[in-house]
Amino acid sequence: MILPARIILTFILFFFFFLPGKSIAQQNKNAAVNEGYIESVNINIGRELKCFNKEITDASYSISLCADVPYNKKPYKVAHHQQTGHVFLVLKKINPLNQDTISQVFGFYPKKGLPTLFFKTIKSVIKDNSRREHDAAITRQLTKAEFDTVIAKSVSFSKNIYHINKYNCYEYALFIFNAVADSDTVPFTHVRFPFIFGWGGSPVGLYKDLERIKQNGSSLAASIQFGDFLAPVSSTRLLPNKKLKKKTKQ
Repeated sequence: MILPARIILTFILFFFFFLPGKSIAQQNKNAAVNEGYIESVNINIGRELKCFNKEITDASYSISLCADVPYNKKPYKVAHHQQTGHVFLVLKKINPLNQDTISQVFGFYPKKGLPTLFFKTIKSVIKDNSRREHDAAITRQLTKAEFDTVIAKSVSFSKNIYHINKYNCYEYALFIFNAVADSDTVPFTHVRFPFIFGWGGSPVGLYKDLERIKQNGSSLAASIQFGDFLAPVSSTRLLPNKKLKKKTKQ
């Protein structure tokens, strides 16, 4: 059977622009990290977030919304070398007595990449994003009640289907962050994808919005950072059954 030219073209474009993976900056950063490279793996988010059930008196809580753009030198470029970047969350619970921190780092993905171009209802998966490189982040301190809301939303929203234009890693993370932001929400902005892929959520859109917020002197400005960052390691990735992989330097 000979496939129509449009399907072949779609497959080729998808391969070059929308295969999930690590940005070039991510690969370079991981190669330089002495403590080792930790690959993103599928997780059961409900089970992983139970690590926060540990009772800590007067604990402090935070959520960070992070953007890893595809090309650090041109942060407004939506795709670069087959990658489109990633938006993910970092949750922390800190013991005020000794600063011991419980962390979870995770994001939303399609269970399989290629079908996202041909079907509207695609199964999703949550992956652990320990040591994910990123270029911008906004952090909000939370009350225990707000943190509990974040936990609940992280689990319930993970059950949504993945859609490359309407509900991807960007929407998942942003909806959770804004659920506890009161009036200080981060704008919701779609950007133009390359070629036939239309408009959708992207780390580039988040990066641009965080820049505007920072420059406008908003009340959120002080909580926004730009730079070359590595996410922490999720606390559950340190368990004996979670292996730390060494990456060969290239």
